[in-house]
Amino acid sequence: MEDGSVGTLPTKQDEEFRPFIRRLPEFKFWHSATRAVAIAFVCSWFSVFDVPVFWPVLVMYWFMLFVLTSTLSNPHFTFFCLVFSSPLLLTPAALSQQSARASLQF
Repeated sequence: MEDGSVGTLPTKQDEEFRPFIRRLPEFKFWHSATRAVAIAFVCSWFSVFDVPVFWPVLVMYWFMLFVLTSTLSNPHFTFFCLVFSSPLLLTPAALSQQSARASLQF
């Protein structure tokens, strides 16, 4: 670098560098999301799609999704020492534990 040569990215055992490739590219995600919102908006104009819904069913559905997502995400959070921001977790003792864990990780 100091002699004016261009640096290269480090490779493993002289293999070709392959960057991280996403499973779902960003453009495809936004295209699908925009299309879904447009279809839902158009469907809201027709009375055929006006289905009555019992609200407690929606509340229970939301609660089940929340519990399922939290259950699946907690092992990931604990592995990387991540803690949800909660008023109960912002006590001085909890903050000192978090800073101690963070200093040990790096």
